[in-house]
Amino acid sequence: MDQANAVLDVVAKNRLSEFYHETRLSCIIKHYGDVENRRVDKQEAREMVCQRTDLTKEQYLNVCPDWCGAYHNCWEDIVDKWLSEEAYAKHMERRECRLKMPGLPHHQGPQPLAQYAERWSRSHENRECNEYLAYALAHRGKATAPDNVYDPAHGPEAYTNENAYTKLTEYTAAARERHGADFDPTAQPLDTDLVMRREEGSSTASTGWPTAPSPRPPWTTSPRFGRGARAAPYPYDLGSRARRRWWRPFRLR
Repeated sequence: MDQANAVLDVVAKNRLSEFYHETRLSCIIKHYGDVENRRVDKQEAREMVCQRTDLTKEQYLNVCPDWCGAYHNCWEDIVDKWLSEEAYAKHMERRECRLKMPGLPHHQGPQPLAQYAERWSRSHENRECNEYLAYALAHRGKATAPDNVYDPAHGPEAYTNENAYTKLTEYTAAARERHGADFDPTAQPLDTDLVMRREEGSSTASTGWPTAPSPRPPWTTSPRFGRGARAAPYPYDLGSRARRRWWRPFRLR
């Protein structure tokens, strides 16, 4: 339970960080579309952030999203953090690390690995797909691709990223050393303890491996609402629903 809570805490922080990043890009796109009547896509918005030619503080404050409309002080703090020298240095450092990565990271997109596994299973005659297999397939192709099948004989050239192949082979060797030479990682649950030990205690953010189950109910009933109003357990998930008018912080009555 302690390990699961630690992983959940790291994943929640990563999701929040991703949400802030997506919100910043959305603000840039909205400003250029509403104020300057110019279409800007995400890629161009990212380049603006890297070149520090995006928006001024006043311009960011004028495109405050609905979910933060009642909390102007909080929004101003967020904008100040975006425009700080420390945040810019950290952003560029992480960008350099991503650029050094050989090949594409994966083909699962924004969906969780469990959802990728489910889609792959439906597209391949409901075959079983555990965490290990899903991780390997996500670094080979799309879940719906008919030729996206796992073969242990495939080398690093079959994967979009050589690091994924290295992790798979290292995990397989370590798992067989612990569980026996006949251990089949594609047919057994992922040994999360082994994953954490091999990554020297690092989190899911750096490994890409799922280290704990994370069920995500679409809606839950919050004890804070006596009338049983719906409460979002993951509000503002990646900013995908932040633009909807009804997607706002719930208030007590």
